[in-house]
Amino acid sequence: DEDLRTILNHFLNVTLTDEEFISTLDHYPSAEFEGNNTARLSAILVDTPGWIGSCETQLSAQDILVHNHKDVWVYHFARLGEMRRVGHFSEVAYVFNNCAACGTANSSDCCQGTYNSTSDMILSYHMGRFWTNLGRYGNPNGFFRSVWPRYTRLQQGPIMELNVPMKLRLGYRTRFCNFWNKILENRTRVIQKKIPSEK
Repeated sequence: DEDLRTILNHFLNVTLTDEEFISTLDHYPSAEFEGNNTARLSAILVDTPGWIGSCETQLSAQDILVHNHKDVWVYHFARLGEMRRVGHFSEVAYVFNNCAACGTANSSDCCQGTYNSTSDMILSYHMGRFWTNLGRYGNPNGFFRSVWPRYTRLQQGPIMELNVPMKLRLGYRTRFCNFWNKILENRTRVIQKKIPSEK
């Protein structure tokens, strides 16, 4: 665990107190990662401000809204398939209906290790439509019934979870975002207000 602490201190550019480090270990128990400290470190860093992850994405959405931009939609790609974690950029193959793009050539395996199932094809179809509509109309819903509402300051959400099935989430990863905001708020850049709990 001391190696993990040293790496965290380095990447976060802080020195975690004993109490903060113990609390970090409690938030990210080793058993949840089957003893894999690399996966554990990755999960921790993805939740901290300054890294590409849900917490930073939500803080960025709040910043955009504060500057009077109302057209903000936030998503979280959560299609695990056969994988233990969803990797950064793994949604792109679904957006372009090219599920086998990161698999073996001439294979029907999807990037997330699943067979190109009907569920994957449906998810890919909807994601392609959302991205096309956003580019064409400035709204992922196009002119159709709104299935993906705008992200709002009042609700601090919703976030579209792109998975099988798709669903809207409020307060996604709130406990972790608020944990890191509290630890880092006086040590790094000013961080936006707390993200409310999931409902």
